[in-house]
Amino acid sequence: MHKGWPKRWWTTALVAAALAGIVVYDVWRIAELLANPQPQPDWWELAGRCLGGTWFAFLGASTARRAIALRTEAAHDR
Repeated sequence: MHKGWPKRWWTTALVAAALAGIVVYDVWRIAELLANPQPQPDWWELAGRCLGGTWFAFLGASTARRAIALRTEAAHDR
């Protein structure tokens, strides 16, 4: 077991789902900023959302991979 990770697969899967929700929210805000009829969007907010969404996407993918590994390990222990 890696230090700092939850010990149950479903807890890790819930964390991955929460991170995916954050990514969806960031993508929604990016689309809203780009669809805004103003001539120039707020580039700092746009860059922040892009970087933050990318970071949370990588964290979510890593967490989902860990949840799958824990689920596979739990299935083999039965």
